[in-house]
Amino acid sequence: MNFNYPQPDVVPIPGTRTYRLVKDYLVWLPFSDKWLLIKAGFIFDGASIPRWLWSVIGHPFDPNWLAAALIHDALYAAELMSRHACDKELFHVMRLTSQRGYDNARKFFIAVDLFGGFTWRQHTPKSIMDARTECFLYDEMPARWAPWSAGDPVPHFLTA
Repeated sequence: MNFNYPQPDVVPIPGTRTYRLVKDYLVWLPFSDKWLLIKAGFIFDGASIPRWLWSVIGHPFDPNWLAAALIHDALYAAELMSRHACDKELFHVMRLTSQRGYDNARKFFIAVDLFGGFTWRQHTPKSIMDARTECFLYDEMPARWAPWSAGDPVPHFLTA
């Protein structure tokens, strides 16, 4: 099954292996049944595929997993849920969007489950708070994308 997640609008940052999100990106997360808003300006490095595997697996910014990589990187950077839940979101979004299907999504999930801890442990309180100015988790689809407007649900990290 191929679910139609919109392709994020991104541009490469010259001299780096990162991209910048050009437009706000609002998506439904299938594992947690929540909504994620990633604000324009968020910088991410795509799927964490070692360069020596690019010819076998594909490029980190392959359209087959660009949306899933952006979502996963935003959830990780802002620590909006547990690391395992972030990895499950990657699996479910890839399963729904990638033309390569379940098997490919499972391989990516196993890889991030085994090796994602290295990235997770590099987070600092400052890096997490910086990411939380660009990434917001909602229980319901927000009426407007501005998370601080009256009437919008309170972003997940401000609750409890």
